[in-house]
Amino acid sequence: MIRVATAEDVDLLVALNEHVHVVHVEAEPQRYRRTQAQELRPWFAASVEDSSCVYWLAFAEGSGAPVGYLRAVVRELPPNPFGFGRKELEVDQLAVAPAARGQGWGRALMDAAEVYARGQGCGSVVLSVMAFNTGARVFYEALGYAPQLTRMAKAL
Repeated sequence: MIRVATAEDVDLLVALNEHVHVVHVEAEPQRYRRTQAQELRPWFAASVEDSSCVYWLAFAEGSGAPVGYLRAVVRELPPNPFGFGRKELEVDQLAVAPAARGQGWGRALMDAAEVYARGQGCGSVVLSVMAFNTGARVFYEALGYAPQLTRMAKAL
């Protein structure tokens, strides 16, 4: 089952976030730090209440255990001398518990986001994937997403 998350779901979001955040901490410890639930709760609580954000939660059939979530933000970009204005949905976070991966939960969450984006009049869904996260890149490419921008960095 997939449903929109509410303020009552903050603790579930905090717990599920660990599944995606730990991957980033392990790959780039100089950039990402370990977090504590008590510092994440206020952030998630404010984000769930933000009208530009939407969260979906996925629950396992039968047990009803939470298995994943997706956070997305509607962005309206005004036209400028270089480009046309556009409205897009940015998928900011997607986490699926390791034991639930490969069972279609990530795809179901992305489907929910795409349906929502169409309903909001968005012309596209965009997302960012860290270069080290090969599994995520393969997953998104299988859903039809293609690279649009390469961001480069140099440590100083």
